Amino acid sequence: MRLFPELWPFGDLPPFSFDLIMADPPWLYKLRSEKGEGKSAQAHYKCMPLDAIKAMPVLDLASENCLLWLWATNPMVIQAYEVLLAWGFDFVTMGSWEKMTKNGKQAFGPGYVFRTSNEPILIGRRGEPKTTKSVRSSFA
Repeated sequence: MRLFPELWPFGDLPPFSFDLIMADPPWLYKLRSEKGEGKSAQAHYKCMPLDAIKAMPVLDLASENCLLWLWATNPMVIQAYEVLLAWGFDFVTMGSWEKMTKNGKQAFGPGYVFRTSNEPILIGRRGEPKTTKSVRSSFA
Protein backbone atom coordinates (compact mmCIF):
# COMPACT_ATOMS: atom_id res chain seq x y z
CA MET A 1 0.00 0.00 0.00
CA ARG A 2 3.02 2.27 -0.28
CA LEU A 3 1.85 3.52 -3.70
CA PHE A 4 -1.32 5.04 -2.25
CA PRO A 5 -0.79 5.45 1.50
CA GLU A 6 -3.81 7.76 1.75
CA LEU A 7 -6.00 4.79 0.78
CA TRP A 8 -4.54 2.48 3.45
CA PRO A 9 -6.22 3.09 6.84
CA PHE A 10 -3.89 0.85 8.86
CA GLY A 11 -0.71 2.93 8.97
CA ASP A 12 2.47 0.83 8.81
CA LEU A 13 0.70 -2.54 9.10
CA PRO A 14 1.55 -4.64 6.05
CA PRO A 15 -1.38 -5.99 3.99
CA PHE A 16 -2.28 -9.69 3.81
CA SER A 17 0.21 -10.72 6.49
CA PHE A 18 -1.63 -11.46 9.76
CA ASP A 19 -2.60 -14.97 10.89
CA LEU A 20 -4.53 -13.54 13.87
CA ILE A 21 -6.48 -10.30 14.02
CA MET A 22 -7.89 -9.10 17.35
CA ALA A 23 -10.38 -6.27 16.84
CA ASP A 24 -12.33 -4.23 19.37
CA PRO A 25 -14.35 -1.73 17.32
CA PRO A 26 -15.54 1.54 18.86
CA TRP A 27 -19.24 0.58 18.89
CA LEU A 28 -21.70 3.49 18.88
CA TYR A 29 -24.52 2.99 21.38
CA LYS A 30 -28.00 4.43 21.43
CA LEU A 31 -28.47 5.72 24.96
CA ARG A 32 -31.81 5.31 26.64
CA SER A 33 -31.50 8.64 28.42
CA GLU A 34 -29.10 11.52 29.00
CA LYS A 35 -28.45 10.03 32.43
CA GLY A 36 -26.12 7.43 30.90
CA GLU A 37 -24.01 9.85 28.85
CA GLY A 38 -21.21 10.20 31.39
CA LYS A 39 -20.58 6.45 31.52
CA SER A 40 -21.11 5.83 27.81
CA ALA A 41 -18.40 4.78 25.39
CA GLN A 42 -18.93 8.07 23.54
CA ALA A 43 -17.80 9.96 26.64
CA HIS A 44 -14.44 8.16 26.61
CA TYR A 45 -13.48 7.77 22.93
CA LYS A 46 -14.67 8.45 19.40
CA CYS A 47 -17.25 5.85 18.37
CA MET A 48 -18.17 4.78 14.85
CA PRO A 49 -21.54 4.01 13.29
CA LEU A 50 -22.12 0.39 12.31
CA ASP A 51 -21.84 1.03 8.56
CA ALA A 52 -18.42 2.67 9.02
CA ILE A 53 -17.17 -0.31 11.03
CA LYS A 54 -18.49 -2.72 8.40
CA ALA A 55 -16.73 -0.73 5.66
CA MET A 56 -13.28 -1.10 7.24
CA PRO A 57 -11.11 -3.25 4.93
CA VAL A 58 -9.97 -5.59 7.71
CA LEU A 59 -9.76 -8.57 5.35
CA ASP A 60 -6.90 -6.74 3.60
CA LEU A 61 -4.81 -7.35 6.74
CA ALA A 62 -5.56 -11.08 6.85
CA SER A 63 -3.25 -13.78 5.57
CA GLU A 64 -4.67 -16.63 3.51
CA ASN A 65 -5.38 -18.57 6.73
CA CYS A 66 -6.41 -16.10 9.41
CA LEU A 67 -8.35 -16.21 12.66
CA LEU A 68 -10.36 -13.15 13.79
CA TRP A 69 -11.19 -12.42 17.43
CA LEU A 70 -13.89 -9.74 17.34
CA TRP A 71 -14.76 -8.16 20.69
CA ALA A 72 -18.36 -7.07 21.12
CA THR A 73 -20.71 -6.15 23.90
CA ASN A 74 -23.81 -8.10 24.79
CA PRO A 75 -26.29 -5.59 23.28
CA MET A 76 -24.20 -5.43 20.08
CA VAL A 77 -23.61 -9.15 19.44
CA ILE A 78 -25.92 -9.30 16.39
CA GLN A 79 -24.23 -6.24 14.90
CA ALA A 80 -20.84 -7.80 15.63
CA TYR A 81 -21.89 -10.91 13.70
CA GLU A 82 -22.84 -8.65 10.78
CA VAL A 83 -19.42 -6.96 11.00
CA LEU A 84 -17.61 -10.31 11.02
CA LEU A 85 -19.40 -11.30 7.81
CA ALA A 86 -18.93 -7.85 6.22
CA TRP A 87 -15.20 -8.13 6.87
CA GLY A 88 -15.13 -11.38 4.86
CA PHE A 89 -14.76 -13.93 7.66
CA ASP A 90 -16.79 -17.06 8.37
CA PHE A 91 -18.26 -17.36 11.87
CA VAL A 92 -16.80 -20.26 13.91
CA THR A 93 -17.71 -19.87 17.59
CA MET A 94 -17.81 -17.45 20.52
CA GLY A 95 -15.88 -16.90 23.70
CA SER A 96 -16.20 -14.57 26.66
CA TRP A 97 -13.83 -12.13 28.32
CA GLU A 98 -14.76 -11.95 32.01
CA LYS A 99 -13.99 -8.48 33.34
CA MET A 100 -12.36 -8.31 36.76
CA THR A 101 -11.63 -5.42 39.10
CA LYS A 102 -8.09 -4.59 40.15
CA ASN A 103 -8.89 -6.51 43.36
CA GLY A 104 -9.70 -9.68 41.44
CA LYS A 105 -13.46 -9.49 41.86
CA GLN A 106 -15.98 -9.81 39.06
CA ALA A 107 -16.68 -6.39 37.54
CA PHE A 108 -20.10 -4.79 37.85
CA GLY A 109 -20.61 -2.91 34.59
CA PRO A 110 -23.49 -1.14 32.88
CA GLY A 111 -26.40 -2.82 31.19
CA TYR A 112 -29.97 -2.54 29.98
CA VAL A 113 -31.25 -5.64 31.83
CA PHE A 114 -28.20 -7.33 33.38
CA ARG A 115 -25.23 -5.41 34.77
CA THR A 116 -22.64 -6.97 32.49
CA SER A 117 -19.33 -8.29 33.71
CA ASN A 118 -18.21 -9.82 30.43
CA GLU A 119 -17.77 -9.12 26.74
CA PRO A 120 -18.48 -11.71 24.06
CA ILE A 121 -15.79 -12.48 21.52
CA LEU A 122 -16.89 -13.70 18.12
CA ILE A 123 -14.38 -15.97 16.42
CA GLY A 124 -14.20 -15.95 12.65
CA ARG A 125 -11.85 -17.45 10.13
CA ARG A 126 -10.60 -17.07 6.62
CA GLY A 127 -9.19 -20.21 5.04
CA GLU A 128 -7.93 -22.91 7.41
CA PRO A 129 -5.97 -21.22 10.22
CA LYS A 130 -4.10 -23.30 12.77
CA THR A 131 -5.97 -23.53 16.06
CA THR A 132 -5.54 -25.28 19.38
CA LYS A 133 -8.05 -26.97 21.62
CA SER A 134 -6.11 -25.95 24.74
CA VAL A 135 -7.77 -22.53 25.02
CA ARG A 136 -10.91 -22.18 27.15
CA SER A 137 -13.87 -20.22 25.82
CA SER A 138 -13.98 -17.97 28.88
CA PHE A 139 -11.08 -16.05 30.37
CA ALA A 140 -10.39 -13.06 32.60
